[in-house]
Amino acid sequence: MKKIRAILINAFCILFLNTCFQPAYGKGQKFKGDYSSQMIRTLWMACNNALHMNDPTTPAMVKAVLCDCVTDSLRKKVSYDEFLTMDSPTRQDLSGNLTNQCMMELRGEKPV
Repeated sequence: MKKIRAILINAFCILFLNTCFQPAYGKGQKFKGDYSSQMIRTLWMACNNALHMNDPTTPAMVKAVLCDCVTDSLRKKVSYDEFLTMDSPTRQDLSGNLTNQCMMELRGEKPV
């Protein structure tokens, strides 16, 4: 039993270390590159909290994948400076449109 436990712990550590230190970007990403990590986390959490408030029964993984898409789409569409100069209604409209677009993509539908 101890041997199995040790193997599982080692496997987890190897998997964790291999995924933990991967770059936060992939090939061909078109991010503007000017959002700080803290701002990306803040945007993601705002998305997650809004989805949770809208429907607390939504599974966490669904919210995570959707918020990843929304955050990435926002970063591709507007620079950080553009985002900062938007008024609140414009930000909300943009977030709503990106959320709808991502929901369609996740369902396998073509966004409009």
